Amino acid sequence: MKLRLNNKNGTYSGIILLLMISLVIFQYTVEIREPWFGQLSYNNNHTIDHHEWLTGSTIKFAKNWYNEGPLNLKFAMLDNPKSVEFQNISFRALYTSYPPGTILPIYAASELLGQEPSPSIVMGYDLINHFFISFLLGLLIFLFLRKQLRFDVINSFLFSIIPVILELLLPGPLYWFQNVFFSDQAVILPFVLFIFFEEVKDGIKMDTTKNSRNLTVLNIFQNIVLFYGFLTDWLFVFIALTIYIKRLLDGEIFFTKKMFWNRDLYHFITDSLKYWFSPIVAVSLFVLQVILIGGMTETISRALLRTSISNSGTITPLNELIRILGHVTNNYGNVGKILIFVSLLFFMFMFIYLSFGGSKSHKNIFKIKKTIYLMGMLLVPCILQLIVFSNHSYIHEFSVLKLSIPLATIPFVLLPITIFLFVEEYVNKKIKMYNRFKVHISLFLLIIFLISFSAASIYTIDEHPHYKAMFPPINDSFVILGTSIEKNTGYNDIVFSPDFKIPENPPQLLSYSMKRVYLVNSTAEIENDVAGLNTSYNIVIVFLNPPNGYWKKIVGNTTPIIDKNIYYYRFNSKNFSKIQ
Repeated sequence: MKLRLNNKNGTYSGIILLLMISLVIFQYTVEIREPWFGQLSYNNNHTIDHHEWLTGSTIKFAKNWYNEGPLNLKFAMLDNPKSVEFQNISFRALYTSYPPGTILPIYAASELLGQEPSPSIVMGYDLINHFFISFLLGLLIFLFLRKQLRFDVINSFLFSIIPVILELLLPGPLYWFQNVFFSDQAVILPFVLFIFFEEVKDGIKMDTTKNSRNLTVLNIFQNIVLFYGFLTDWLFVFIALTIYIKRLLDGEIFFTKKMFWNRDLYHFITDSLKYWFSPIVAVSLFVLQVILIGGMTETISRALLRTSISNSGTITPLNELIRILGHVTNNYGNVGKILIFVSLLFFMFMFIYLSFGGSKSHKNIFKIKKTIYLMGMLLVPCILQLIVFSNHSYIHEFSVLKLSIPLATIPFVLLPITIFLFVEEYVNKKIKMYNRFKVHISLFLLIIFLISFSAASIYTIDEHPHYKAMFPPINDSFVILGTSIEKNTGYNDIVFSPDFKIPENPPQLLSYSMKRVYLVNSTAEIENDVAGLNTSYNIVIVFLNPPNGYWKKIVGNTTPIIDKNIYYYRFNSKNFSKIQ
């Protein structure tokens, strides 16, 4: 059967072809990232601080859930693993900056695979996120142009390739969507999915044969994503607020300028409650968790710090802006910084223009509004979070990862298309030439695509090779030391070493060992550290080389366990004082 590109078969063919292109480019990115896949490292001299700190935290938290059960831990993210020196959960350093949604898929994947959480599982899931984010961005553009702007299939498909290329090949996403995974990375897929559902629903509403059942199903899925998003990262506060305002402007949530205590107000309240129900439940669960575990004071303190409310004033707003722009440059280049700035200015100008009735005479007002709404949904939440959580954005380079979403979709797709819609309207006013213009709209769109695609390609080709600078030197020392300690120590052991320590943070090494190691210079320090511990335990002293001098006298004739040139000497706590 012959497929005609202007019917449903053409749309389905475009989606399948987009999927295939996305898979091919994604496979290329998997191959170039493979040397860094599956293990953590840390380099103090590296230009990116905490480059894998977050992944270490995710593995550590997920291992606690996997080994002890999330219900037993009240779904808490705990910095310290279960060990005899931590007498209860309050000693294990509760992390409360975010709800625990980030850990849920890693824990679920580990249970499904029957394997303890590991760098490979976390990075594998991170890569899956990257693929679906890029494909969904392309699919979002394709369906938006096809269903809402009524573009032909070919041009809709061609423009949809651009977001896939940018999202998959720019240095920032290439790095963060493999080697680093915590809330700032985990929230991007729900972000894109939520906007995607919103646009699909809008497309269905425009269809005269729309199926209310489809809308109901989409609403259910969108609310699930909204709920999970609020459990993952505070970016969803700004996403939800942006979509809420968009629905008010669209009339989806009932609103009038003069509302009193009548049916108008009733509908506004009920519509609003339906929308905010999922976020309220998610935030309530988080607050309840923090109260039960006793971390409310720390949570409030961190919130005040990350929003710069509690800053001492040494970091000025100008310092914050300069540092954040530096983050943008590191991830997307100087051109990327300019493109985001231009996108923001264009959106603000168009939004003000539309708000003050500057487009009432335009035939394309509906299409232009829809395009600007989509720009706002993709861009505004990102900018708002960077501003409101200014301290977080200042300190953490990964905070600008979210900007890859508007960067992939606005400057080379939505912005030129909006300009085209205005040009079309201008030509429409010249009645004599409009019919001729209308015949060639697809050709004009193709020319715009070629210009946009060429510009996007030049930008990507120039920036893509810089991804290597984002990745750390490959170092397997954490794997060797951490797995050895995990294998040779247990719950009843308190581990000391004169050679190294494993603190709760940075967490990379602890995520392997799942055992703290305390740095000591003498047995007196060991006695001081374990003083007051009223339970049975062992003392394990670890050496990276055969002990000599003072420590050789201490271990005496004790037979060590030797693993990978790491020496373990175990003593029962009751007999330890006798060896000094």
